[in-house]
Amino acid sequence: MLTGAALLEYTTRSRELSLADICRLFARGEPSVERLEKRGLLVSGSGKYRLFSSMFSPWLLQQITAEISEEQSYEEWLKQNRGALEGMSGKRSSPLKDILPKVRPNYRDLILTWTSDPRTFAAVANLLKAALTLAG
Repeated sequence: MLTGAALLEYTTRSRELSLADICRLFARGEPSVERLEKRGLLVSGSGKYRLFSSMFSPWLLQQITAEISEEQSYEEWLKQNRGALEGMSGKRSSPLKDILPKVRPNYRDLILTWTSDPRTFAAVANLLKAALTLAG
């Protein structure tokens, strides 16, 4: 949830996010938003949310973006995790084949889990593509 909020903030260049914005990325996002707010990771005001720090979004994007050597290791990772991608329909696996090589190996499972919900897949895939393009 926090990763999604950070990437959404980064790509929209807006510090304020609505609950609807967040719920487009997570079908049942409202309880998680409330927990993050209680922990001080999301700050609310005027019906909008913002991250606890303006530095978090750029830092997070740097953390998940793969280096060239990590992009090259994607084929090896794919061999070990082929079943996870094969379980998705063609419409969903195709964008992931563009996204996952650009993500550091230790975040690929997170992305697979996040994109496993067909209700939010398109919004998540579009967000990830936009964020990784801006980072690239």
